[in-house]
Amino acid sequence: MAPRRRWLARQSLIVQLACLRLTAHPAWASAVTGKVAPALRAAAAADIAAAADLVALTSPHARLPPWRIVAAENLAALRTELPGRAQAATGVEWSYLAAINFVETDFGRVAGPSTAGAQGPMQFLPATWAIYGHGDIHRARDAILAAARLLADHGATRDIASALYAYNPSWRYVDAVLRYASRLRF
Repeated sequence: MAPRRRWLARQSLIVQLACLRLTAHPAWASAVTGKVAPALRAAAAADIAAAADLVALTSPHARLPPWRIVAAENLAALRTELPGRAQAATGVEWSYLAAINFVETDFGRVAGPSTAGAQGPMQFLPATWAIYGHGDIHRARDAILAAARLLADHGATRDIASALYAYNPSWRYVDAVLRYASRLRF
């Protein structure tokens, strides 16, 4: 990995960890965002709010899940190319697909089933995969296209929030994906 990419990856991880820490101490969030450059405050607040939404969805477990941290596939493809192809095929905007991929498995870096048994980079339950999936549930290209088909089938081009709710029935999840999708468009 080139030095600049390593530096960006490290900075991204620091931001993710800071957002997680702030979710544990909500009173700190306004103090922290107040110190962020004015042009970046809204983005920082959105990242903190999205992290808080996702943390609120997940109850603590006594044991760690059977996950492995693995190298992601080509990040450029995961961020825009594959979601862009899915957008062309279904009309579902690429940023929502990329945001789901980020929320579910950090662009495929977290490998393993969810506590509910969902699998692959877009975390499909086997029954849902049987309806929308073609190919390998663990392959990013196949999973992103399946997610696009599911969202399109639930009216994503007319009402993305409702389609995201069909993907994961939690308004906190929907809010987090919408925030991350907005950030990915920059």
